[in-house]
Amino acid sequence: MADNTESMPEDVQETDTPEVDQLEQQPDETKNAEAAKYRRRLRETETDRDQLAAKLEDMQKDAIERLLSGTLAKPAGLWAAGHDVASMLDDDGNIDADKVQQAADHAIVTLGLEKYRSNMMHVPKEGNVTNPRGTRSWEDAFKA
Repeated sequence: MADNTESMPEDVQETDTPEVDQLEQQPDETKNAEAAKYRRRLRETETDRDQLAAKLEDMQKDAIERLLSGTLAKPAGLWAAGHDVASMLDDDGNIDADKVQQAADHAIVTLGLEKYRSNMMHVPKEGNVTNPRGTRSWEDAFKA
């Protein structure tokens, strides 16, 4: 086969080459744009997933602290003892009350946390009348 490029004028050879290059590059640019779109969607999805996971963990912490409200005076002390939510979940991802109680007992021993006592909220002499003998009337209150 003979090379036809030599018999064509120079200006025709130059104009044909860029058009062919543009056609060949366009699918690559489209592919790159599509790939970039998917990467952007992936990043957005990963961000949403991370936010939901953090929200779930906060809700699980709250539920664990509510379980411990009758066991520990300050249930937040459980986290200071180095326990995490994952160690108190069962195989299905639900909160395991036995594991929570074991972690609370460990925190009590390790950090010396106080157990919850119903009389801890007792205020001595609350509601007692300080001067039972002397009763005053409204008139006595406004006398100078």
